[in-house]
Amino acid sequence: MNMQDLNAEIREANLTYLMLAQQMLLADRVGAMYRLGINAELADVLARLPAAQLVKMASTDMLLARFRLDERTVLGMLNDYSKERPLARTHSAIMLAAQPNEV
Repeated sequence: MNMQDLNAEIREANLTYLMLAQQMLLADRVGAMYRLGINAELADVLARLPAAQLVKMASTDMLLARFRLDERTVLGMLNDYSKERPLARTHSAIMLAAQPNEV
């Protein structure tokens, strides 16, 4: 994959992410804010953006979404395939909820 192809993939991922985030916010604002890890101010901005602005924002070659798996513990819990899997997912959700929201 060359750099041009990689940048096109990033732009596509950005647009998909922004459109999904907007749909989530319009359907269930509080749940979307939790799942996206964003605060109310950013939620307001994303929910109100017109499609043309979403496309413009997505056109950057910098990935807009970021992984919230900063801790190995959370990553390990999400990948745990033991019989305690439902409990591990709940525990990881609690740990992610404790992280500060992005501005």
